[in-house]
Amino acid sequence: MVDRNLLLYKIINWGVNGKLYFAIKQIYNVTKASVRINGELTDWFVIGNGVKQRDTLDSTSFLFYIHDLVETLNGLDIGINIDGKKFTLYFMQMMWC
Repeated sequence: MVDRNLLLYKIINWGVNGKLYFAIKQIYNVTKASVRINGELTDWFVIGNGVKQRDTLDSTSFLFYIHDLVETLNGLDIGINIDGKKFTLYFMQMMWC
């Protein structure tokens, strides 16, 4: 699960600041959700972790969050060989997003 404080810290370390950083911070300030069960919506509840789903920033936010993990794993030369070509975690991550 994505810790939002850590996500914002990582975004700052990537050099995102000013109005853009403030806008991203506001997107995650108070996030509420409801669940549809048998066609009925539950009461709204606050979500304090994770990236918003179906949001324009969801994939980008997740990439900011896991970038250092991907860099570490790629440094270990981890990947999948297919027909003699090596696909790294970074490549697979970009294909997923």
